[in-house]
Amino acid sequence: MGLAHDFQTILEGARRLAVRSDIHFVFIGDGPRKAQMETFVEKHGLSNVTFLPYQPYGDLVRSLNACDVALITMAKGVDGLVVPSKLYGILAAGKPFILVGGRENEILEIVRCAGVGRAVGDGDVGGFVEAVLTYRGNPSLLEEEGKRAREIFEASYSRRKAVERYGQRIRALASGGSAS
Repeated sequence: MGLAHDFQTILEGARRLAVRSDIHFVFIGDGPRKAQMETFVEKHGLSNVTFLPYQPYGDLVRSLNACDVALITMAKGVDGLVVPSKLYGILAAGKPFILVGGRENEILEIVRCAGVGRAVGDGDVGGFVEAVLTYRGNPSLLEEEGKRAREIFEASYSRRKAVERYGQRIRALASGGSAS
């Protein structure tokens, strides 16, 4: 729950969705914004938000699979500087996601080109709520996008693919070519 993330949009969305007993937000981990987030939740009496401590690395698979939809956030001004690494675990788990952030970043390419996830501008609480409700009301969409997420991971981000790309770059350098 770091400084490079927009949590205000999500928390305001959680506040608007508090009347829905079938929607719950879980934040796992820590960070400099956690206390601020807990204060917001307490101030507004949100029973639809839970904070959990960091989980052991071995439990990461369970954490990622505990949700229907994952959240990725990027604060205003960090486009081009930050690519949230959680994206790769989310894709590996076969989960769709909602990106709350700027309009020029690598994750948006996955949303646009691969048809996985929803992108909502930072501060667009209405858009965030709409994205949550779209997924909540459409189990087949969750399943379809989940399958595509896993396919994207296997095709582009798996360990095998990463090793292949490193091998190509090393061979290019060894033969006097460019590594780009």
